[in-house]
Amino acid sequence: MGIRVVKLSKRIPNPLLRLLPTTGAGFSLAVIPALDIFDAPEKGSTEPAELIRHAIRPNEKEARGRPPAQLERESIETIQSREVDDWIIEDLGLALAWIAPGEFLMGSPASEEGRDEDETQHHVTITQGYWIGKTEVTYNQWDTIVGLDSKHPTTFSKDAPIEFVSWHDASDFCLILTSREQTSGRLPAGYRYALPTESQWEHASRAGTSSPFFHGDRLSSGEANFDGNFPYGGAPKGRFLEKPTTVGQYAPDRSGIFDTQGNLWEWCRDWYGRYNGNSVVDPRGPDHGKEKVIRGGSWFDNSRYCRAAMRMRTVPSNRRDNIGFRVALTPIGKGDY
Repeated sequence: MGIRVVKLSKRIPNPLLRLLPTTGAGFSLAVIPALDIFDAPEKGSTEPAELIRHAIRPNEKEARGRPPAQLERESIETIQSREVDDWIIEDLGLALAWIAPGEFLMGSPASEEGRDEDETQHHVTITQGYWIGKTEVTYNQWDTIVGLDSKHPTTFSKDAPIEFVSWHDASDFCLILTSREQTSGRLPAGYRYALPTESQWEHASRAGTSSPFFHGDRLSSGEANFDGNFPYGGAPKGRFLEKPTTVGQYAPDRSGIFDTQGNLWEWCRDWYGRYNGNSVVDPRGPDHGKEKVIRGGSWFDNSRYCRAAMRMRTVPSNRRDNIGFRVALTPIGKGDY
């Protein structure tokens, strides 16, 4: 069995982690067994009440599904065969929306305002359902799982989305969260926490729509956090907040997912690559690359960057004040970390 060494800024009680002595830089190193779910590429308090209300839809939990404790014992096939509740890690205040398997058109039509040439529209089939975070990961959630350090500002609310995280940082958060939840007996068999693939991200962001945004063809800064001086589709000009907002401040999509339009760019699992225009099933991007995909636009950008089809990329080591991430709870596939 192989191992992986991960930097931790605080000690985490977990029998899968063997902590090495604290370094002079003030953090510890953990040796993690390289189980299938940890085959990585080398290299608190609860949410606001309004988010929890969206996370648990009234009168649906008993009618539609069972609590996570029972889902842990179910196979992937059983979970995929029926409607499933939202997934909630209560002690972390982290709610994830269920996204059912389905088909959609990924990319944008040639007529879409503000599109880029790498958005070639093509048919995508997602064969397995997954959960995706209803919000971007917050400062409080990051601090609970990994721990804040000097690169993170201390002036933002604990419910603001975490920024200044690289792709490697975000992936390690998912790795440690998987270990934590598995040890606690709260992980369904055959699933792990990870960054969403680019296709999973867009499938969730579109929420069954084919328009530039999940609510239509226009976007104003009353609907998302971006530079309101540059609205989309004839929408009126609005405010430019010049910073991220607390998660969940704008209306969610029909799945109850917040802030896939603006606020922070979000890391995806995939290396960046051009679409070839062919129909694909469960695409995962190139096997290798130099840049990782980020999606969704940010508080700093104009409205066209917030479109569901918009693709940007950057080196995985990049840490910026307008890049964050949200987690997905996905079936473990061949080659997954």
